[in-house]
Amino acid sequence: MTTVSVSSARSVPGPGARTEGAGLSLGMLASTSAALVLITAMFWTFLAKQARHSWATEDWSHSFFVPLISLYLLYQSRAQLRAAARGAGVFVPGLVPMLLGMVIYPFFLIGYPNHMGQGWAWVLTLYGATLLFLGPRLAAVALLPIAYLVMGVTISERVMVNATFQLQLLASQGAYVLLNVIGVTTDVRGNVLEVHTSTGIEQLNVAEACSGMRLVIAFVALGVAVALAGLRHWWQRVVLILSAVPVALGLNIVRVAVLGVLTLSDPEYARGGAHMLIGTVLLVPGFLIFMSLAWALSKVIREPRAVPAGPGAASPLPRSSGPLSPPARAGHRGGQGVGAWAGLGALSVGVLLTHTVVAALGYTLTKLPIDPPGGRVVASLPSETRSWLQVGSDEKLSTEVVATLGTENFVTRTYVQKGPAAGATPVRVQLHVAYYTGKVDTVPHVPERCLTGGGWSLVGGDKVVPLGLDDSTWLPLRGDDGAERPGLMTARPDASFGDSGGVRVVLPRSPGSLAARVSQFEWPGSPKRLWGGYFFVANGGHTPSANDVRLLAFQLEDTYAYYMKVQVSTEDAKSEEEFARVMSSIIGELLPELMRCVPDWAEVEAGRYPVVKTARSAGVAGGA
Repeated sequence: MTTVSVSSARSVPGPGARTEGAGLSLGMLASTSAALVLITAMFWTFLAKQARHSWATEDWSHSFFVPLISLYLLYQSRAQLRAAARGAGVFVPGLVPMLLGMVIYPFFLIGYPNHMGQGWAWVLTLYGATLLFLGPRLAAVALLPIAYLVMGVTISERVMVNATFQLQLLASQGAYVLLNVIGVTTDVRGNVLEVHTSTGIEQLNVAEACSGMRLVIAFVALGVAVALAGLRHWWQRVVLILSAVPVALGLNIVRVAVLGVLTLSDPEYARGGAHMLIGTVLLVPGFLIFMSLAWALSKVIREPRAVPAGPGAASPLPRSSGPLSPPARAGHRGGQGVGAWAGLGALSVGVLLTHTVVAALGYTLTKLPIDPPGGRVVASLPSETRSWLQVGSDEKLSTEVVATLGTENFVTRTYVQKGPAAGATPVRVQLHVAYYTGKVDTVPHVPERCLTGGGWSLVGGDKVVPLGLDDSTWLPLRGDDGAERPGLMTARPDASFGDSGGVRVVLPRSPGSLAARVSQFEWPGSPKRLWGGYFFVANGGHTPSANDVRLLAFQLEDTYAYYMKVQVSTEDAKSEEEFARVMSSIIGELLPELMRCVPDWAEVEAGRYPVVKTARSAGVAGGA
């Protein structure tokens, strides 16, 4: 691969003349463009998923602007890029980071699916390709603009959930202090503020949307961009970037406190659209504070005024050993040309393997949503079973809490035990069931986080407890050939209390081993105790671990993915053993009905469900 000749630093171009050799050779431009196309093709699954997620999630809508900011940073460094281009040439060691990124990507795509890891691999591959095809001098100038692309990669949900929960508590505690300082009597329990108004106590739930995580992400992304584009000294950049977090958190505390003050006049200001509007309006002063800090940092050191060069002045060149720097001269050697072809060949093989192998193995990297037959929802669960009867109506949740929950297919209701032993108080339990599909990358909400956020304190740790369900009515599932399907059992819902008509349904795989993760909670300053337990049904299996749901649902061979969270809580159990018996009783009677609210995975695996209508079949059905 050859490079364009560069004029000597002693030559003086005429006014308006373009310095020769300030650009790249056509060969280098062609190979670099081909590399970008191949990288885009290889990482297309990640890029498409990132675009869909950014479009659908407000917290990451800024991702669309990150590449534009990177391009602007490159444009701002155009003088350095032109100077560095004089020494551009193939740099064979650049194969190392490029190949490393190409190896990491399949691991996070197939071996251990992780979107954030895929994004980091993409950025590393881009930088490695820049180093390989354009050389270290130009890659050094492009390092920060390329690294900035990390700001557009969605952070792992597990990291986000843990950070968001802590920020919720911080926003609640901060707003609690601020409201009481200004004279608004307020109590706080977990992430719930209790504002004392003239008519009573209004609860303000600091949900995930109010945690401040959105502000932190946006401010850090803005801070890095402003620091790179507007500040020259490293310490100024560090100060500005570090200031983004406290500015965002402080602003969010003020935001929650303002909602608390407005609650005094009308509680609706803290809910729904008004709640979101107030939060958006309060972003403006936060951005002004942040930009003012950037302006102040830029004025701390007065930079010497540059002396404009005359019309005939030569453009300054980076220090080099002559018209052609060593990397550029090396680019004329055949070995360097072989390095470029090796890089393009490696990228081509990467594209071929990533897509061809995945297709040949029948892997589906982007799972499709799937609903149960007839679109049955979990709210259709029967209000009565042999031993349990619903009391009251299903609980209604606010718009913010539903957004935090992440699905509208849920039910929260209370059941009371029928026919307790003589002299015993009937046990009351709360059942919460939520169905998710097409969202296997999310981490479900569990009592350890939700109940502590509501003011409860976790007593000790959690424990996995076998439920020991009654299997007297279970029968093995038999295939079309009459043979038993290992691990698959069927049960008949109780037709006396539902509309199933006694049709048998398929239970989760190995239902006899079904277990729940159980925890005990206490209310501060009160003798109240609460037991909570949960498990998940995902793609026909079950697990008591929120972290394992994603692995259970994200089977590479599966086209579809879903999971259902089943949670039971009560204040009437006196011990772990008693709670296990209570949970086993209600889950054992509801399990067949619960499985009617999810797809029959045996039918899905057999390819009989869902029925996918092709354009041709639809046309025939329509009389075409």
